[in-house]
Amino acid sequence: MPRLHVTNGDAAAARITALVAPEPVLPWRDTLHDGPVPDGLGLEELSAARARYLAERYRLDPERTQGEFRSRDRRLRDALGQGVELVLWFEHDLHDQLQLIQLLDLLGREASLPDERVRLAQADTFLTELEPVALGELGSRAAPVRPDQLELAAAAWAAFRAPTPEGLARLSEADTAALPWLAPAVARLLEELPTDYPGLSATERYILEELGPGPLPAGELHARYRARERIPFLGDWPFFAGLDELAAEPLPLVAGPPLGGFPFEGGEASRAAYLGTEVRITHDGGLVREGRLDRTAAKPLDRWLGGTHLTNDDFWRWEPATATLRRG
Repeated sequence: MPRLHVTNGDAAAARITALVAPEPVLPWRDTLHDGPVPDGLGLEELSAARARYLAERYRLDPERTQGEFRSRDRRLRDALGQGVELVLWFEHDLHDQLQLIQLLDLLGREASLPDERVRLAQADTFLTELEPVALGELGSRAAPVRPDQLELAAAAWAAFRAPTPEGLARLSEADTAALPWLAPAVARLLEELPTDYPGLSATERYILEELGPGPLPAGELHARYRARERIPFLGDWPFFAGLDELAAEPLPLVAGPPLGGFPFEGGEASRAAYLGTEVRITHDGGLVREGRLDRTAAKPLDRWLGGTHLTNDDFWRWEPATATLRRG
């Protein structure tokens, strides 16, 4: 039976291609933890919305970005229609777990698949860090997707896309053994909600804490942030876009990075210049870091967590220490 291999992005796709060629590998390019993922949209409608958001946020070519999403979805649809076996290669981090539940939800709802038509190769480390032999062994252990995995993925995907995070909070306490890396991923996702006080997401808190002792080059700040994550999931683009938001008016909490954000165009020289730019915490950033000022009062909220749109008029707080969710 012909096969299509699906994985998280281009780097992993290149490694898998070296093992399985000439069988095709499809990178499932999307950072679902970044930006709106609203409920009520089918795959193609959601892809169009995601492409619009990502093109605007990262100054990408809109037509090209839309075309890449359409091509991705078409390749998957064609494989399903042609009776191709799917092998899903995904990691343990938040980035991959969201992609995995999206795919499993889609396959469970829209495809009538016989047993062993979809197989899952799930790693407890990053695919790009595995030696070729270990990566091949992971693929050889790929197991048929089970009904309980499809059911859990559907529930998790619905909770992620809901207009409130209440379902995610319930999921963090549920039995998720069918997808063993889902619970840690959901727990980390909830930490991107404002805390009770001073209203920082976990990523924002890490940034301000690292800058407390003194300025740091932007590249080193990103490296220190990644070292603090239990399972790093945030790449340089969303990290520096978030840093740019912290530096923006009103009441910037950090200063130093060029306004306009990470230079996605301009070549290696401009990228290196940005990464070497020193970032420092501002006076207001210090007040927030010390808990003397609430971040949600200092800077307006306009952020999405899946299907939940966080604004100053309608937002949720999460307290990781007690796993407590409350509104406002």
